[in-house]
Amino acid sequence: AFHFLSPLVAFIYLLLEMTKIDLREYQAYISRWTVGNFIIFMVMG
Repeated sequence: AFHFLSPLVAFIYLLLEMTKIDLREYQAYISRWTVGNFIIFMVMG
């Protein structure tokens, strides 16, 4: 899921333009969810 944090994915620019959210805000919000999911997946095996 970390590839959705990259500014190289084209739909992210469209999403940010439509919602008027800064890339920094987007990455900060999404990174919390991806790190949480990563920890859950590691614990579950």
